[in-house]
Amino acid sequence: MRRAFMIADENDTKSLTLPEFNKFCHDYRILISGNEIKELFGEFDTNRNREINYEEFISAFVGEMCERRKRLITILFETLDKDKIGFVNLDEIRNSFSPTLHPDAISWKKN
Repeated sequence: MRRAFMIADENDTKSLTLPEFNKFCHDYRILISGNEIKELFGEFDTNRNREINYEEFISAFVGEMCERRKRLITILFETLDKDKIGFVNLDEIRNSFSPTLHPDAISWKKN
């Protein structure tokens, strides 16, 4: 979905205008009328700035996370955030994972 969104973003603004969204619908053969495209665009444009950013676009498909998933993500984040600054950097991720016990690494499929 992200790739399709970025391709549709012809002027590289990280958002879709109505003409870009219209072309997106046409290119992906979403068979709806011009009025329906405008209506759908309005549904995606939740902050009403006349553009659809990626977060608005994808949230229409994904929806809200369930509480269980939110808790798991919080636990994972807190585990990775070793210095407790509210941000996970690449070194913290690197130091938290070891692929050596992965079956593909053990069998030398990947090394």
